[in-house]
Amino acid sequence: MKKHNEEHNEERGEDRGEDRTETPGENHREKRDLDYVLKAYRLGMVTRHELEERVYVNIREQPYYHLNLICRDFRADYVHWLYPRLRNAIDRYQDMGSTFDAYIAAMVRFTIREYTSHLRDRRIMERTWWRAKAEELSVREEEPVYDDETDEAPPKRIRNRRQVLMLILKSYYYLSDHHLEKFAAGLGMSKEELGALINEVRDRRVKQEDMIHLITERMYSQYYRCIGFEKRLLAMDSESPSWSKMKRRVDLARKRLLSIRRRLAAMRTEATNNEVADVMGVTKGTVDAYLFAAKQNIETR
Repeated sequence: MKKHNEEHNEERGEDRGEDRTETPGENHREKRDLDYVLKAYRLGMVTRHELEERVYVNIREQPYYHLNLICRDFRADYVHWLYPRLRNAIDRYQDMGSTFDAYIAAMVRFTIREYTSHLRDRRIMERTWWRAKAEELSVREEEPVYDDETDEAPPKRIRNRRQVLMLILKSYYYLSDHHLEKFAAGLGMSKEELGALINEVRDRRVKQEDMIHLITERMYSQYYRCIGFEKRLLAMDSESPSWSKMKRRVDLARKRLLSIRRRLAAMRTEATNNEVADVMGVTKGTVDAYLFAAKQNIETR
């Protein structure tokens, strides 16, 4: 009987002197394990791309990563958003404490909470922006429509044409094509000649105009950001630590908006007397004298 058992054990390969043979299923599970893949990567058996691909496959397939907490429409966006964090997590992992699989699972669960919070804040900002934009459009007055077919009286000839031309060039920022056509007729010039002078002033002030446009866009963005922060603050519990943090963000955003408005108000939107003098080919003193006389005439009327 004993001899029969020994022969049976030898046939199954379970003798103590022989290695245990792995079944195909066990070998497949081992190769699917992230710790096995990480060990193979450190030994140079797999590339970094294969390691990251194996991690992404586990995140998509294994239910304990809780990827279903994210809406299906945003899962692809979350995976792209996760990539730089995943690379840093792989580099920082050390074989101390938890396994590599548990380490990645904890990182994914934490980033899912962060991403859902990011989505919620983005929805609040978008909804707030469109609501504020709708209110702005509802109170905005429609621009007057000019009927070209109506017979208008021809503009009167301007007596002091040089003085009026200086005023036009100085306030070029606020003039439209319709104004140019009327002023050109009153000055005895063509619209193209007056437009050429104004374009020359614009060329001299192109950097200043770009800065004005940039600061204006920043002011609008900061304004909508303040509205979004205030809406998020109202949705929070006033006793939570996050409420205090958001309150500080609201205060800082309001101060920054006030600072941008002050900076924009201090910027000159009109041309300087030097720029007007250079365009017209006269001295700055001549421009100063003409504009001072115009100011005196307005005050005495």
